Amino acid sequence: MTEQAAELRGCYPILATPFLPDGEIDEDSVVRLVRHLNACGLPGFTMFGLASEFYKLSDADREALIEAAFEARAEGQTTVVSVTAHSHEISVKQARRAEEAGAEVLMLLPPFFLGSSEDDIKKHVLEVAGATSLPIMIQYAPAQTGVKMGVEFFLELNRHSENVRYVKVESAPPGPLISAITERSGGTIRCLVGYGGLQLVDGLRRGAVGVQPASGVADYYQHILRAFDEGDLEAAYALHAEVLPLVNLLMQAIEPLNRLEKIILKKRGIIAHDYCRAAGYEPDDLMLAELERFVGRIAGRLYPSAPWPVDTLKGGE
Repeated sequence: MTEQAAELRGCYPILATPFLPDGEIDEDSVVRLVRHLNACGLPGFTMFGLASEFYKLSDADREALIEAAFEARAEGQTTVVSVTAHSHEISVKQARRAEEAGAEVLMLLPPFFLGSSEDDIKKHVLEVAGATSLPIMIQYAPAQTGVKMGVEFFLELNRHSENVRYVKVESAPPGPLISAITERSGGTIRCLVGYGGLQLVDGLRRGAVGVQPASGVADYYQHILRAFDEGDLEAAYALHAEVLPLVNLLMQAIEPLNRLEKIILKKRGIIAHDYCRAAGYEPDDLMLAELERFVGRIAGRLYPSAPWPVDTLKGGE
């Protein structure tokens, strides 16, 4: 494993998947988004998460996105690639392709369809971990997958494979699990906060090393992380409080999150279209007004700083 990959720290947003109005991949917008995240000073990004609409992508889509994103990324821009297939045979192929492309870390979403047993999930993870030299991050999202795991599950995986080095914690509440994993592993397993960073400061205080929000306002999270790293806990809490109304609005469900994130990205001029593949979600006028209000509260801290709103937020094209 590379030195860089073994030291994830900071914000690694989930890369949205930009589409053209006909539903095809918008590779130009992928390039702009990757370059934007680098210009913001973020250390890297994550591909094929729930906020990437991974469940609506074909194998050809994944390949096109990998080619576009990896071509656009800057030197030193770390890429985490999520492996999402439910069979280890296909997951191994996805993992090897990501490593071949130049990924530094793999994020593994455990198979959950039809209620996989804990033993089945362990076998799946270890098969993938054994097929690559890259560090593995387990995405633990019980609300979305129905899969519940205790701290011993992650410790056992690490005992069997040192590749299992990270957990993206999206349980509710995340704090006790972050504390338990960090303390009982002696720091061998590191945690990142998921679920939009809803409990980010608490997670950092318990030993989390970063956060993986969606990409719409990912640049804002740097301010929180910087304040925390500088030891200014009150500033970190205050900055977190500013973004919480937006996080609360976004994190009601996956489809509203993806739709609203794309509206933000389009309005910021980062992607060309805010199209989501069906089945999707359409916000009403009151939700759009809340989105405008809550993004407006933090707009002055986004990169590059620009007036907000530019015009009235609207969905569609």
